[in-house]
Amino acid sequence: MAKKFHDEDEVMLRAPIVDGIFYPSEKSPLLNMVEDLLKNTDNAKGKAAAIISPHAAYQYTGSLVAAAFKAAAARDIKTVVLLGPVHREPEDGILLPQSLIFQTPIGSTAVNQEMIENLHTCSTKIYRNDIVHLEEHCLEVQLPFIQHLFPGADIVPVLLGELNPQNVRILANALQVTFAERLDTILFVVSANMINYNKENKNNRDNNEQDQFLELIKNKKWREIIEETGKGRLNSCGAGCIAAVLSLSNIIGGNIEVLKQSDSFKITGDTKNVVHYAAISINKDSEGSHGLRAHG
Repeated sequence: MAKKFHDEDEVMLRAPIVDGIFYPSEKSPLLNMVEDLLKNTDNAKGKAAAIISPHAAYQYTGSLVAAAFKAAAARDIKTVVLLGPVHREPEDGILLPQSLIFQTPIGSTAVNQEMIENLHTCSTKIYRNDIVHLEEHCLEVQLPFIQHLFPGADIVPVLLGELNPQNVRILANALQVTFAERLDTILFVVSANMINYNKENKNNRDNNEQDQFLELIKNKKWREIIEETGKGRLNSCGAGCIAAVLSLSNIIGGNIEVLKQSDSFKITGDTKNVVHYAAISINKDSEGSHGLRAHG
């Protein structure tokens, strides 16, 4: 639940919900984990315009989240636009928070109200709904890395409800209208897991579909991502947000780099529910970054 603080002004706060589950619940252990993950990530600091980062527990994907954020760590970021899917009963629309602050054990990060309002005015299908944000973990998982690497940045949290072509196009248009003139200080962060399987098989099929999905991403085939998802041939938790950001290639440009891959099977050994993960950077002007289940 959001908490209220009664100082000079009343401030709505979005408190963490997966601290102690997806990542440490205390500040020092969490900071140490984030620092260690970044230190042990092979890729060097880069200047990515956008990244795709998984939203599982750090024991499964911490190294991938670190790789994704390190790809943008050389930039001076003022605002991070956080995009993710609704896991629980997605509504037909694009959901913005009412909370003014998002919190983790590391501290508090302000929501950029001006940009939230700008997005809000782009469509009647973009509206504020704090309940959905209070229940959703996918954006929260990214916050500790934002707070550590870009401590002065504010955030624009956006959740995509039902995945359909209209909602993706509305989201893409709103992002372009709101942020096209501010790209120098904006980082887009898509919180997404890749292919997800709920069948007891561990054969080449899941790996092949993971490869096919990554090829669609690398070639910026955002329309095909929506189409394949709609036909049930692509099962990705975050595909709509990936498609929306890929559609901005006219203003972001640059090449796409798959930095790191993994899957939940490597940790759990469970073949009944295998989730694939990837850390991906979208690098403006070809500037590369060289070099509630806990696992979904």
